[in-house]
Amino acid sequence: MRRAALVVAMTALATRARADGVRVDAEGCGSLDSAEVERLVSVDLAAVIDERKDSFPPARVTCDGNKLRIVIEDPVTAKKLERELPLPKGKGRERTFALAISQLYLTSWAELALPPPPEPVGPPKDAPGSKAATIIIQKKVLPPPSWNAEGVLSGILRSRGGHGLNDVGGSFRATAYAPSGFGAFVTAGFEAMRVERVRGNVDASIASIGLGGAYRSPGMLAIDVRAGASLVFVRVDGRPGSERTIAGGGLGTAIDFAAALGPTLLVGPFRLGVEGQLGFMVPRVTADVRGEDPVSFHGAWVGGAAFVGLGFR
Repeated sequence: MRRAALVVAMTALATRARADGVRVDAEGCGSLDSAEVERLVSVDLAAVIDERKDSFPPARVTCDGNKLRIVIEDPVTAKKLERELPLPKGKGRERTFALAISQLYLTSWAELALPPPPEPVGPPKDAPGSKAATIIIQKKVLPPPSWNAEGVLSGILRSRGGHGLNDVGGSFRATAYAPSGFGAFVTAGFEAMRVERVRGNVDASIASIGLGGAYRSPGMLAIDVRAGASLVFVRVDGRPGSERTIAGGGLGTAIDFAAALGPTLLVGPFRLGVEGQLGFMVPRVTADVRGEDPVSFHGAWVGGAAFVGLGFR
């Protein structure tokens, strides 16, 4: 009597488990009784049917050679479980199949029942190591290209008006360069010269202030190109060689157009370079010693300069 009641209870549990979706899909397993396998799996899982809200996912069984492969893929959690065993043979193999499938269900039930892990939460935007923080650090360490400025002192040697290379002087130039290499400059300078005559000498001094544009090529040994214009103040004095010689002088203003080209060595903040110069001055400023040819400053001139200075951002 007791045994009959047990059989009825197990049959009821199996029927309930079957209704809850225990399914076995077999492929390549010959005459395997899939329905019997399902019934046996249902009996094995009856004890956990009440604890699992959703039906068990189907089990796919594949027989290939001497191997049995069981795959359980849960569409709810998107998880996939697999097991590979030696292929059972002979009578009663349905029971062996059912045991293997039930064990995979039972040992993996907790994992299948767990929800998928949440997406990892990254650090706050301003936390160290975050993308935003990395970008901020990069901006501090690697700033975008900036303007460069420099100030240099030059020694000048020029030939004006065909009087020989006896015009010497100096100048200060401040230049600001954009990241592209183009820039602008302002300059101030002073030059002096003496022209000797039989009956006396002519002394001349030239003060100037100007501005212009510049370009510097990239690299430690750069090529500089400049062009600009300066307002010049020219003073010439005729100095007679004796009291019987009459001398004259003059004071005038003119515009001096100039261009320069040359290499510059950049070592850290230091600047060292040379350049060749061409220019043209208008209008004419003249001084004379009576009885000698007048000394005039005007027209084209050539010259050169060497300079040293410091640069900074």
